[in-house]
Amino acid sequence: MTRNSLWGPPLTLVILFFSIGMSAEPPTELALPDGQIVYTDYDDAVLIQLAQGLYQRHRHAEALDACQEALSRNLTDDQAATVKHLLARTYDALPAQGQHAKDTYAQVIREHPAYEKLPEVAYRLGELNICIIPEGTEPNHPAAIECLQLVIRELPVESGDEPNVTYLSLKAHMMLGNLVLQKGRNDDARQYFKTIYDCDINKAVPLPYQQFDNEEEEQEHLVWLRDRIAGMKTRLPAKMVSSCISSDLGLSMQRLSQL
Repeated sequence: MTRNSLWGPPLTLVILFFSIGMSAEPPTELALPDGQIVYTDYDDAVLIQLAQGLYQRHRHAEALDACQEALSRNLTDDQAATVKHLLARTYDALPAQGQHAKDTYAQVIREHPAYEKLPEVAYRLGELNICIIPEGTEPNHPAAIECLQLVIRELPVESGDEPNVTYLSLKAHMMLGNLVLQKGRNDDARQYFKTIYDCDINKAVPLPYQQFDNEEEEQEHLVWLRDRIAGMKTRLPAKMVSSCISSDLGLSMQRLSQL
């Protein structure tokens, strides 16, 4: 499981934030506390940033406490979705908390359908139900299929003029293709694989909510995306051929001729 890299120097973390109602003022610096944290001393926006900082520094027990305190408040829908997503990721990072992670990811999907990072949440829950099975949990293929289809609906890969090829959506296509191929749904699998194979790498775009400090950073990210998608495409021919094979030789030959 991939972990985020640490923020800042090893001893001090500085979080930049705007106080509520003071967005026009210069940002204030908030040092991540070293001792016991009194979470009630922080207003909502700062508490959420504090929770994010604690998570990034792998202070997961404190991040859980900060999230729980935030969720006890009257947050906006977007704030609540952000905190629940962070709570799920924190559970995800802890041993023996896999079911809590899955339940919390599912809660975000169920309660916050307009959350901007919903595809990311759905993809992760799909992974946890297919290929990254947390200790004490069981695979759930129907739930995984539902989650991955949600990713695809939220991030459609189409052949129109607008750039819209996201790596996350292609990964969802690949995972779904592999899963349904195992279940003998060859036609469905072939279609998922074909979507990846036919997509235009030059239409690769970041996720809608991703931000970059400058144009150079964004261009570097686009190069990375294209390289990843190109690598994905190299694995497709064998998978597409596999999706054509069945016990019926005539049907297999017909499928192969249609590729």
